[in-house]
Parts: sequence; structure tokens; C-alpha cells
Amino acid sequence: MMIDNVGKEHFRVFGVKAAVIAFAPGRVNFIGEHTDYNGGLVMPAALDLGVMVAASPLSESLLRVRSIDFDKLAEYDINNLKRDDKESWANCPKGMTAVLLEKFGFIGGIALTITGNIPLGSGLSSSAACEIAVGKAIAALFGITVEPMELALSAQTAEHRFTGTMCGIMDQAASVLGRKDHLIKLDCAKLAWEYVPFNLSNAKLLITHSGVKHNLADGEYNRRRNECSEALSIIKYIIPSINTLAECEPSWLEKNSYLFSDTIYRRAHHVATEQQRVLLAGEALFNGNLAEVGRLMTASHRSLQHDYEVSCEELDFLVDNALKLPGVYGARMTGGGFGGCMITLIENSAIETYKESLSAYCLKYGIEPRVIEAVPSDGARVLSQ
Repeated sequence: MMIDNVGKEHFRVFGVKAAVIAFAPGRVNFIGEHTDYNGGLVMPAALDLGVMVAASPLSESLLRVRSIDFDKLAEYDINNLKRDDKESWANCPKGMTAVLLEKFGFIGGIALTITGNIPLGSGLSSSAACEIAVGKAIAALFGITVEPMELALSAQTAEHRFTGTMCGIMDQAASVLGRKDHLIKLDCAKLAWEYVPFNLSNAKLLITHSGVKHNLADGEYNRRRNECSEALSIIKYIIPSINTLAECEPSWLEKNSYLFSDTIYRRAHHVATEQQRVLLAGEALFNGNLAEVGRLMTASHRSLQHDYEVSCEELDFLVDNALKLPGVYGARMTGGGFGGCMITLIENSAIETYKESLSAYCLKYGIEPRVIEAVPSDGARVLSQ
């Protein structure tokens, strides 16, 4: 992969050789969708796609940012960094710089050059990868020690304040904690994690980009968060000991569905049942039961489609198309939804047939989907210093 092979001599920051180069991966979420901000379990993996940031110090109190991929550059007062939706491409690096400056009070300006190979709007967490890569680069530049989860939480704060998406911790944590050939089973309430081996000999996890871009700051993502908060407030009135929506048992919700409006019930039902699916998927992977893993993946998609209503016509088509094919264990949308990607757990022998079947999607929607093999990879790192 080209990103890991780039050295300082090949990567210049505003014409000056970089002092530090850092890389942070995007992520794919295997199962556990929209549970992170509800205190639940998730099971993502870091990818071999990501964002690279080159950084050098400045004598002036400035933040200079250049994006190779957007072909843009800008300059800001480093002590007065603010969200600006007219220059939304710079909000992630500005946000991460601002949060770390508040936490650690480093002295001096910074020049950043940013590039990456994650498809934008794909739901593979390009924004989290950018934030984490910027954080890694700044920490290395100023000799700051930042613990992995502290870095993830700082990036989450930056996302909240500078992009307006009130995300959970999964994306940032996955980018920091990734391990080659493993999924990360993360408890988002306790901020505790363990690794689940994922190195299948006869099957692969494929990512299919629908070509439909999402923008989670448009409001639907934050609306789901508010709906979940409403559900939790109703539950806490009955069971004060409940602290997160993910703690609620599906059977209790079903018995007490009359307490909720239809929409609020369905949101809560997704979260509660998705929590169970993550637990069961971990057990099935440990036992090598890919048929059960696939069933849980597909059930997750149907819940996201009908209960949580964050899928879209194109993603549903891709999932339905995949499930018709022999050799496909399961399929589901991944990420925040409203576009982006779906994942397919598939036997190696069926991959070419699956790729050929996507011509039906191209014919229907006029979009040629991109297929990427999900390769669980290591987390954020400094490449050169």
C-alpha cells in the first residue's frame, strides 16, 4: 500500500520537508450499528485504507492546512479555531488541533498536509481517520504522550464540535486500536475492548460502495440520537437503574411496547436486539460458525432497514442481490447509513460471481459500485519522524 511506503523525503509540507508523517486507518463495522452512542457493543476493524498527515512546526501562531485530495489550502489563527461550513474540508484538522491545544497547551504553529484513499461519504470513517492522523502527527511533533483512548475521545470531541455529527466513540476508537487480522469488540459504555481473531481461510469480507454519498450532519443521524434519548428517558422512569439503552432487554421492550410511540419503540428495539446480535456474532466467530454469523449480519440489516430506518433503496438492493447468491453467508449495510457501503461475508469461490451480479445494480441505478476487500489492519501509527 502506497501510504506505508511514503517517507519524509517524498512528502513536503508547504514546500518544506515534513518533520512527522502519521497514518490512521478508516474502519469497517462488522456488526453493532448505532449502538456505540447508546452504550452498547460494537465489533469494527481498522482497514488498510486511511489518511496520512505530514506535519511541520511553524514559528508563527498559525495552523496551515493543505488537502491534496480537495486541492485546497487555508491558514488560520491557531488560538482562534472555529467551525466553518463554508470550508468544511478543514473542519476535522481544525477541530483536532483545537481540542489538543486545549488539553496540552503546546506552543507554536503547525503546517499540515493531508491525503488519503478512503472513498469520501462511504461510511468508512474518513473523518475519524483524519482526526486521529492529525492527532498522532501533532503528538509526535510536540513530544506529547496521549493514551489510545484519550486520543479517540479527543477526536470524538472534535467531531462533535467541528462537524456537528454527535457520533459515538466507535470510529475513532477503531482507528486507534486496530490490530491486524482481528476485529475489535468494544464496550462503548465501559470503554473496554478485546480482540476477536478474523483471519478466514475460505471466506472473505467484501465492502461494496453503493456510490451514494451520505452526509450525517444533515440531521438524520442526530435525530436518531435524540429518539434514543427519548426512549431511554421513558425506560429510566420505570427502571431507574438502567443507564444506557443497550442495557434494556428486548423481551422487556416487547412486553412494554405500549409505553412508546411506534417510532421510539422501533428505535429502542433495534438497539436492544443489535446488542444481542453482537454477543452472538462473537460466539459464532469463535466457533467458526459462519452460517450463524451471516444470519446475524442479515438480521442486523433488516433491523437497520425497518426499525432504525437508516438504510436506503440502493443499499437494500445490494443486500438483497447478494443474498440470492450461493456462497454468500450474510450481508448488511455498514456505517451510519443513508448511503455508503454494505458488507458481504462470502466464500472465496463465489466472489467473481458476486462481482458479476453487480451489473444489475449498475443497470438499475446507473452507478458502478466499487468492491473492496476488508483487510483488518493495525491502528494509527507514526510512519516517519
